Amino acid sequence: MSYMKKNIIQIFFILFVSMQISSIEKKEIKKEIEKKLIYSLQNGEQIGTFTNRWDSSNIILNDQVVLSIDRDEEGYKQSRFILINGKEYGPYVDTFVVQFTNNGKEWNFIALKQRGYFVIFSDGKELGPYEYANYFSISPDGRNWAFIARKLDGQYYVIFKNEKEYGPYMDARPVTFSLNNDAWAFNALKPDGKYYAIFNDGKEYGPYKSSHYFAFSLDSKKWAFSAEKLDGKYYVIFNDSKEYGPYESQIFVQFYRKSNKWFFWAKKLGGNYSIIFNDGKEYGPYKKKGYLSLRLGGKQWAFIAEKLDGKSYVIFNDGKEYGPYKSIMDLKFNKYNKQWVFFAEKLGKKYDYYFIFNDGKEYGVFQHWSFQVIFSDNSKDWAIFKYYRNDDNYFSIIFSDGYRSNSISSLKFSNDKGKNKFFYWLLEENRKIYLMKKWID
Repeated sequence: MSYMKKNIIQIFFILFVSMQISSIEKKEIKKEIEKKLIYSLQNGEQIGTFTNRWDSSNIILNDQVVLSIDRDEEGYKQSRFILINGKEYGPYVDTFVVQFTNNGKEWNFIALKQRGYFVIFSDGKELGPYEYANYFSISPDGRNWAFIARKLDGQYYVIFKNEKEYGPYMDARPVTFSLNNDAWAFNALKPDGKYYAIFNDGKEYGPYKSSHYFAFSLDSKKWAFSAEKLDGKYYVIFNDSKEYGPYESQIFVQFYRKSNKWFFWAKKLGGNYSIIFNDGKEYGPYKKKGYLSLRLGGKQWAFIAEKLDGKSYVIFNDGKEYGPYKSIMDLKFNKYNKQWVFFAEKLGKKYDYYFIFNDGKEYGVFQHWSFQVIFSDNSKDWAIFKYYRNDDNYFSIIFSDGYRSNSISSLKFSNDKGKNKFFYWLLEENRKIYLMKKWID
């Protein structure tokens, strides 16, 4: 074979390999960031917001996207919704966030029309009109729901999926469902001017000056709520007749999601806080309470507290403490692994916030408190999400690999049994709305 022929073959081979590498790189880039057009804003349209939500959209799995769009019609701005199938609902005067039930197969939302408030369902059914409607609650398995409505008689009613109504009341608060959907409860203000805790088995507890915050154990056999008794002091009341108190302010009881253990923060008489667990352990006193975060099952937990020295700390159940800090805004465990992070303002300069991870790494400086970390199922892929709108009305995302994006929605992570793993959010760019996916290994 001649020298020239060999060179020609080598050149073609190099070109072929280069093309293959280029093709692979393009495929990898395409796989890493996916951009799908959802909607193009028309003249007179802009992204709207939901009355009871801080972002402009709702995204669930299977690429179902809901947008709130404000459209100018005859000089009056109204909102409408677009689902993934492109079907339009409206116009409405105002709207609450769309909620999905039955694993995303059904949805509903509350909307204000000219004639009053309505609850609108995916099967075309509408309930209403009401003077007001809000607090749509869905059971964890999606099989049951309830909402609070003030009817045209000015009284409040609690309305369930089977259209069974409870009322009339002078006021009613959201329904809390148990994890297994076997029980529910709500608080209502009766004509005697007192609050009562009302349960699905027909039992009522009261009267109270106020009552708050129901919590159920995993098997629904144990429950608790916070009540302000007629003496003006607060108590935690359990269904085994146990009471904890008196305390100075209302209490939010939590059960560990995968067990029947519980805990609550309490402001004791005298003004200091303690955190109390079902096994009798108590931590405190503290000047201010903070968020408590648990790993599933409750084997590891940590909480934020301001000690009597006026400084904030993160305190773990193994005795480890991190601090002191000027303030601590957020604390989160990664549900997939042992990773955790908290967001703290360091002592010294005002508004010097850092994310501090379990491996000792710190990310900062941030000049605002409205940031949170969104984890993936590994320790290297995560994102910092700024949920306070910036000057151009967008949210901001910074990924751990340096990739940045704006957003008009919250940021979420999808892990379809370990097969399809990606972050996803909505982007507005040149008046077009895109569903964005950032794939990870």
